[in-house]
Amino acid sequence: MGMSTKPPSGMRDFLPNELVRRRYVISTIQNIYEKYGFVPVETPSIENLSTLMGKYGDEGDQLLFRILHRRDKLARALEAETITEKDLGDLGLRYDLTVPLARVVANNTDLPKFFKRYQIQPVWRADRPGKGRFREFLQCDVDITGTKSLVAEAEVCSAVSEVLLTLGFTNFSIHVNHRQLLKALIKAAGISLDNEATTLVAVDKLDKIGMEGVEKELVERGINAEQIAKLVELIRRPEGNDEASELSRLKAALTGSEEAEKAIGELENLCKLLDESPAAGRYSIDATLARGLGYYTGPIFEIRSSDFGGSL
Repeated sequence: MGMSTKPPSGMRDFLPNELVRRRYVISTIQNIYEKYGFVPVETPSIENLSTLMGKYGDEGDQLLFRILHRRDKLARALEAETITEKDLGDLGLRYDLTVPLARVVANNTDLPKFFKRYQIQPVWRADRPGKGRFREFLQCDVDITGTKSLVAEAEVCSAVSEVLLTLGFTNFSIHVNHRQLLKALIKAAGISLDNEATTLVAVDKLDKIGMEGVEKELVERGINAEQIAKLVELIRRPEGNDEASELSRLKAALTGSEEAEKAIGELENLCKLLDESPAAGRYSIDATLARGLGYYTGPIFEIRSSDFGGSL
């Protein structure tokens, strides 16, 4: 057997034809982000594991590429009587660009109060490679720190819509939800606080495994049939509901919940802002949208297109 000349599983070589196209797309993204006033940031490929661990939920932690200690430190670790993963390394490849942003903001006290940054760099996930899933891929993040204003959320949706429209995509929709609304829906289904996180992880897989798959997974996670049926009824949007009537339906289903009222109020305001932006007519309120990571606390969004599997 000769040596394989393929890159490692889930990694790719980019040859000139494809790279020229990628560079065109990236420069379009950069130009639009900068037009919106976002400034560029780059962070190291490697982060301390203490920074990365515990931010992505248990499933995310398992997908971190860890880096072994080197030389004497590794030899000492291997000599111990009992060895755990923690003893073998304290560094890992970055899993996303959000946690590094939080670290940069915490580490640099002289940044502007409202910090609008974009970051275009590769990230690594020790995932099982499959169709459209890679272990190394490029993220093009755009974020605003230092404000809770919904103008920030609207501006991010607006910039991203403009990028897609400029690149010639018209068949896309921004699915919008609110983590506090989803929490209120889980509570209204009678699911206990102890099971909230596990329920969110299952619901987050909806676009991959469908509603039946989610129901099956919720059973496996110990949620009873009655609670599952109630949750599905609450989060499923009836056919033909426009944004206003969907928000009214959710409001009626959750009367008396202060968290839900506040979240729905924020979504109503966000819709008004989006209606004045390039995202107008391209968003939809989607109570099933979960986003699996623990650091989401307010409005969440995901872009989907029937031209692609998964989300953009």
